[in-house]
Amino acid sequence: MRTPSAMSAIQEDENPMPGVPRWQSGRNPQHLAVTLFGDFWLARPEFLPSAALIRLLGDLSVSLPSARASLGRLSRRGVTESRRQGRHTYYRLTKPVARDAVEVGAGIMNLGSSHPWSGQWTMCMFSLPASRRETRNQLRTRLKMLGFATVYDGVWASPVEQVERASSVLDELDVDGGSVFTSVEHPAPGRTELSSAWDLDELRGHYSEFLQAWEWVPDVLDGGLLSTKEAFVIRTLLTDSYRRFLKLDPGLPDETLPQGWPRSGARDLFWSCYDGLAGLAALRVQQVVAEQSQELAALVHTHTTEQFVLGDEGVRSCTKCVHFDHWIAP
Repeated sequence: MRTPSAMSAIQEDENPMPGVPRWQSGRNPQHLAVTLFGDFWLARPEFLPSAALIRLLGDLSVSLPSARASLGRLSRRGVTESRRQGRHTYYRLTKPVARDAVEVGAGIMNLGSSHPWSGQWTMCMFSLPASRRETRNQLRTRLKMLGFATVYDGVWASPVEQVERASSVLDELDVDGGSVFTSVEHPAPGRTELSSAWDLDELRGHYSEFLQAWEWVPDVLDGGLLSTKEAFVIRTLLTDSYRRFLKLDPGLPDETLPQGWPRSGARDLFWSCYDGLAGLAALRVQQVVAEQSQELAALVHTHTTEQFVLGDEGVRSCTKCVHFDHWIAP
């Protein structure tokens, strides 16, 4: 049964998700466009009509001028490539971005996966003079991108084994006074644990807000009353919200997290809704693309969460990804 509060999320001419926490608001039309390609056109070398992309972005409350500008910017940035046929423009992801989309998809679906942890931390220690402040800032940024957090000034830690990757960063930035090694933590009374280097309270808040913002979706889905457009909007915005945990969550092992940590609950909710909404959402994309080309509409497809988890192997298993090996396979 649709409830007013649930359906207010997908009304036209409004913010698609009123009440969504601020950190999830301000959706980037370029991100949404790339999500469309990744969710419904992955590993396809054909070009999609700009008219269809603009119409679908319109479903997501992206204005016509903003949609056109976003597609143009993506092309100029090398994220997409375009071609013209008469008065019409068509777009597809470039090969490098299509390749990245498979890896990002696997990363999103693997968020919160439980794996046995060796207890080994990767430690990165360095010292740079004041004259190399810019290098110091670049190094900090790169380490954060790898999931490291600062323990003390010049001492960074990551729960993932990535000695080689961190060492490469030091080499690229010409940091001679640095070292990378693995270490086992030996907690003692009064000693600060390494996991405290991350703001777990803030991260818990983000997960809790995500759960509160989307917990209504399973009930609406079970009611069987969603239109194809509604399913498309919900699934796309849900994915756009959840993918942000790739940057927000450093992937700390379960063994280092407090009791009742909400990550697994958020993952279960996302998986259930992503797969459950797939059929209706894909049908909406097919309907819109069919207005421009029936042939292209027949190629619209989705992948399951399990297929994304398997990476290349899972993507290949989709019958509509027959071009994978000669299009984007490494």
